Amino acid sequence: MAVTTAPSERGWGKLLLAIAAFLFVPSIPQMAALLPIEQTTMLFVPAMAACALVGWWAGGRAFLAVAWVAIAALLATRMGTNTAFDNLARGWSLLLAGSFGLVCLFNPRRPLFARALGALVITLVLATIMCLVGPVSASQASKIVSEELMRRNTEWMTTLNTVILQTKDWAALTAKIPALADFPAETERQLTAFSQAGV
Repeated sequence: MAVTTAPSERGWGKLLLAIAAFLFVPSIPQMAALLPIEQTTMLFVPAMAACALVGWWAGGRAFLAVAWVAIAALLATRMGTNTAFDNLARGWSLLLAGSFGLVCLFNPRRPLFARALGALVITLVLATIMCLVGPVSASQASKIVSEELMRRNTEWMTTLNTVILQTKDWAALTAKIPALADFPAETERQLTAFSQAGV
């Protein structure tokens, strides 16, 4: 089998910006309310394992493939608790990484973004099929994700309200800037709206 290489994509700046966004955007409360998986390592490590396997298949180093697969396996078995959401997130990340690896293996000449979108489409199709024939239906998965997003919102609102209560000059601040008085309620409304969109 002849090995073909993907076209060279220039721009480390774009890649570094994308990685920074991938790591830091989920820590914004509104994004944590919108994005089901906030632990980006759960998505990144299996994807790297898939890339390392494809690289090994194309003639790269076996050591990197073994190392990344071992890290991904360790992450899948050790990260998080065994809640329904954690199991759903692990399954999604492994399915997405596997789809990405297959797309890279069978269609290496396409640009990276096109391969990523192709992997996402494949994963959505497989997830839909699994919801139809598997033990977790789409409505159960939606309920699990909804409960997780609401838990995050509650956790963030508790932190925000605690900070407000511990701020001695909060009453003076709200007297000077009346819009601050509505800040907690508005934040809660935003988080709820983002969570509904996320589900």
